[in-house]
Amino acid sequence: MYKIKILTFFSWKLKKKSIFVTNKINMEGIRMKKGVNITELSPKIKDILPAVIKACKFVNGKDYIVTITSGNDGKHMKGSKHYINEAIDIRTKDMKANKSIFVVIRIKKYIRELGRNDWDYDIIDEGTHIHIEYDKFINKKGGKI
Repeated sequence: MYKIKILTFFSWKLKKKSIFVTNKINMEGIRMKKGVNITELSPKIKDILPAVIKACKFVNGKDYIVTITSGNDGKHMKGSKHYINEAIDIRTKDMKANKSIFVVIRIKKYIRELGRNDWDYDIIDEGTHIHIEYDKFINKKGGKI
């Protein structure tokens, strides 16, 4: 077991805290699939984890536990944001039937409530998982907003 600092991990109502990470984390509504690595996760993703948890609990019930199935581990397509610590995947097979699209919609809503631009995040229901990545929105003229 090793200790990492995940600041603002659960910032919407809780103070900053250290989290002890093992292969099976189940702290404050989140756990990780064995082998998942989020030790270097981008603050852009860490900061929206409260929105992810809140959305999953809203749709699936207050006792629902979010499972992160991938961080910068595993095999992903070339150029994937996973490799630069700007993407995670969360499990959908334990969600209520046909409810994952509602989780996606709620995550976007709660990202806005955190004061972030939800256009900067790609949140995609892939069927077996929801892919969440930071992808800065670029306007038609090529400039960042």
